[in-house]
Amino acid sequence: MKVIYDKIQFFGGAERVLLQINKSLNPTKIATLCYVKNPPMEEIRKKIIYPKWGFLFKKFKFFAIFYPFVCFLCSFYKVDDNLVFCYSSSNGKFFNIRAKKKILYTNFPARGIVEPEKFVKNKILLILLKFFIYFFKKYESIQYRKFDKIYCISNYTKDLLLRHYDVKSSVIYCPTSELFFSKKFVNNSKKDFFVLVSRIENHKNLEFVLETFSKINEKLIVLGTGSLLSKFSNKYPKIKFKGYVTDEEMIQIISSSKASIIPTKNEYSMPIIESFARGTPVISINCPAAHELVLSLSKLKGINLGITFEKPSVNSLKKAINRFNKNQKNYRSNEIKNFSKIFSPSYFDAKIKKIISDI
Repeated sequence: MKVIYDKIQFFGGAERVLLQINKSLNPTKIATLCYVKNPPMEEIRKKIIYPKWGFLFKKFKFFAIFYPFVCFLCSFYKVDDNLVFCYSSSNGKFFNIRAKKKILYTNFPARGIVEPEKFVKNKILLILLKFFIYFFKKYESIQYRKFDKIYCISNYTKDLLLRHYDVKSSVIYCPTSELFFSKKFVNNSKKDFFVLVSRIENHKNLEFVLETFSKINEKLIVLGTGSLLSKFSNKYPKIKFKGYVTDEEMIQIISSSKASIIPTKNEYSMPIIESFARGTPVISINCPAAHELVLSLSKLKGINLGITFEKPSVNSLKKAINRFNKNQKNYRSNEIKNFSKIFSPSYFDAKIKKIISDI
């Protein structure tokens, strides 16, 4: 068996899932577009294969600019085996897969293709781009149809695949690291601070959160690195920026925090499920991830998992924090932690292995 993954340019939530897929399936090889060395991925380094020209797209900006061309090139890179498990949201599904059985597990499709208006503001350019996208999506639809089974990470993604590509799929929530569920970390009593876990980049939409906490009588700890870390550290001295931390330290901080702040709009959110795994509720901007993982599951399971706020603004977040503080006793850490097992690696492992045995 071989596994396909889009590209390894940095370490994030999707790469955590890839590591779990490797543990669950133990493939002989992992085919990808390119590989940028980073410590957490070293455990799979010897399994990784990629095309010789893949180094051209090690930087994300080149990958994004030439995305359609990258997908076209990937169609010439052959990956063969009896069974191929493809974990892909972008270029990975375009590989020339020669296998008796092919399974796709997909994140949100490439945003520039399904949501171009979020990236291009010029109306004339957007019209021209949508004309091109119309034909590219036809080509992409062909890639989806070469798989025997298709699974996706959320109900929102499931609906989107059906709407944009007329592709039917089943949902399997992807997990976070086993460490977040480890019993060796005792849940600490909640302390008087909030936590924000994110890469420190413009597109993560963090600054309104930093502005809010610089103006209110609450503490915020920020975990993560990025190009804006130095700038924000100097601009917001009241806020504690920890930069890179180990998973162990991250777990201790999340476990001790009152709640995790989720400011980035996504269709799925690893910081949300990592918070749940440590019995910590969330305060999230209203988005598909928050609607499905927080609001819908709260209602379905009868558990208070967190709250949402509507606008990425100081006033909106401030009101949400006040609302959370007034009702903090309603968020029971043990209930949240027990519920979170549906996001555990062991639960995911059982689901994936059943897929393989049933196909």
